[in-house]
Amino acid sequence: MQDCPENHFWALKDISFEINQGDRVALVGKNGSGKSTLLKILSRITTPSEGYFEYQGKLISLLEVGTGFHPDLTGRDNIFLNAKINGMPQKNILKVIDQMIEFSELGEHINTPIKRYSSGMYMRLAFSVAAFLESEILIVDEVLAVGDSGFQKKCLDKMLEISNQGRTLIFVSHDMNAVSSLCTKALELSHGRVVECDEKYRLDGGMRTVSSVVSNYLINAKSNHRASYVHHESSTPKAQSIHLHQVYINDAQQETFSFEDDVNFNIEFESRHVGHTYQFNILISTLLGQKLLHCYDVADIQGGLQKATCTIPKGLLNAGEYRVSLKINSIASETDTIELYDIFSFRVLTQTIQKEYKFHSDFPIVYFNRDKNPILSHSENVNIKSFFQEENMGY
Repeated sequence: MQDCPENHFWALKDISFEINQGDRVALVGKNGSGKSTLLKILSRITTPSEGYFEYQGKLISLLEVGTGFHPDLTGRDNIFLNAKINGMPQKNILKVIDQMIEFSELGEHINTPIKRYSSGMYMRLAFSVAAFLESEILIVDEVLAVGDSGFQKKCLDKMLEISNQGRTLIFVSHDMNAVSSLCTKALELSHGRVVECDEKYRLDGGMRTVSSVVSNYLINAKSNHRASYVHHESSTPKAQSIHLHQVYINDAQQETFSFEDDVNFNIEFESRHVGHTYQFNILISTLLGQKLLHCYDVADIQGGLQKATCTIPKGLLNAGEYRVSLKINSIASETDTIELYDIFSFRVLTQTIQKEYKFHSDFPIVYFNRDKNPILSHSENVNIKSFFQEENMGY
């Protein structure tokens, strides 16, 4: 590979992969990782400095909202314009234009000049045209982010439908829920290069499993990938009756657990008043944000240094990555509350016993009270002051 000129950088370097017909491939990475550059090369908008790519069939790309549209023409006229630019014969356009308009849900606005459209209306029209054009390959960049959730779901269903018809899909999104539900393979980019992974997650053609890419992307996107959280004195209002010291799992150094291990969440805090009643809440979520467990208990707390422990019994969590959120609130005052989201994450390794737990509920959260596991208990007057002094945490 040639040297990069001074004051330049490689937007993409040493990229190599192969996509088969009918694949649904996700390109994942932070902003500036090279995703859009790669799509522009595949769409023949940008010529690579070196290297090559080949594809068979007709390729349609939806990279930016409004690309290929004329602002002074109506939505209906732009359908004909865009379809003809992409090589679709007039008679074929007439066969599907009603389906395009119906899918876009633009109604009477289809006869309005699109310069008066909102970004969401632009996206509706653009996707509706691209989805019904005759092509073997469809490339979709992060354009769905401007639409409402209902139409986004409709677009994802449509992409799944056309993929099942044998068309190939290349999809870019920062929505990992959409990536997980739609795609069958993935490629992660960082600083213009493909992110390497363990051999067990690799697929043919340089691709990776979607789950490994999503997990790695979300973990790296979080700065709190650790098994402990230390609360700073300055972040606790003086009016609050409880001061949080720290939250940690087991020995605070362990981030990975076996399927057969108990997971103990320890909350160390100081109660500034005697006899106040508090509710302790620990929320366990997947990396994608799906709520799994809400562990809670109510307790009368005496003054001084305290420790509460919530035990997630072994065998309850399947293998995967999990995030932890915490809320402590006074029963007497709604404003006397500590609420912290995604304070740290932890990992459960592959199960080694043939046992699986499934929850059947219409609600995303499964609640447990003190009479059921997980159990949240508290220990009064635990002498943790010396611990903080030894660790030089300033308490």
